[in-house]
Amino acid sequence: MIPFIILSLLFEIPPMLTSKLPTSDALWHFDTSRGVSVDDHRKRAGVGWGTHFVYHAFSIDILWLAMCPLIFIIVQRQRSMKITLGAIWEQTSSNTGAILALFFLLALPGVVAGSIALVLLEIFRKLPVSGDILDVLAVLTIILLFSAIIYFMVTSSLCNQGIMVENLRAIAALRRSSKLVRPAWTRFFKMYVMLAWATIVFTSVLLGLTLYIFSMTVPEFRAVRDVLLSSKGWTFFIGGHIRISFAEAPNLWTVGVMAMVDTFIHAAVAPVWAALTTYLYLERAYEV
Repeated sequence: MIPFIILSLLFEIPPMLTSKLPTSDALWHFDTSRGVSVDDHRKRAGVGWGTHFVYHAFSIDILWLAMCPLIFIIVQRQRSMKITLGAIWEQTSSNTGAILALFFLLALPGVVAGSIALVLLEIFRKLPVSGDILDVLAVLTIILLFSAIIYFMVTSSLCNQGIMVENLRAIAALRRSSKLVRPAWTRFFKMYVMLAWATIVFTSVLLGLTLYIFSMTVPEFRAVRDVLLSSKGWTFFIGGHIRISFAEAPNLWTVGVMAMVDTFIHAAVAPVWAALTTYLYLERAYEV
């Protein structure tokens, strides 16, 4: 896991440090749902609070790739077989092409759905109907596309196991995953929702604790302490998030600490998802 953690930090921190360069309007955000980020959205500096379900703690990034060797280790242990670093490296490296191909295939539906949404919304705007009807059409479009993406994500959730255990190629792994998941799709969905919720809470609490420590040690963060200690802090358990934004990062070390905490959260969650999906794979593989 350590090489993946280092790579994740290398891919996360430099873009943040350079994204401030193109525009002076960009703000630094320290958020209990997203960690630290920089963007030029029109948000005012200061403390903000809201409620949303941002599944950022297990977004598809460098640490997603760590699931593959973890899956191999779990299956080998389940089969009471000897595990060596050489065997892990050989199995992972021999399937690198399929893993990378799968990485892009899983991202493709989101890109396609986003493009379809933009095209349909543009078409809706040209229709001779009232604004209320346009809003209904827009909401229905988003719901349908989002539902399709959720269905695909659940149906393809055992692809990594197909590659690492059965040595399948990317397309074959998608078909294998679909065959295993579809008969028990509702059960898979419920288990994933429960783990996703636990991940969101875990992320918010740890990043919230990090912000609280900042509020006691860094003067610029003092404003966030009252919000964290108020009743709003309990909304971490139902999708609440707290954000403090700056025109400039108060201290470079705070950026590094927030990014590291966020990365280690990813590193802690990856084995849990690997274990759950592998358990479900083994269960379904024996039944099908």
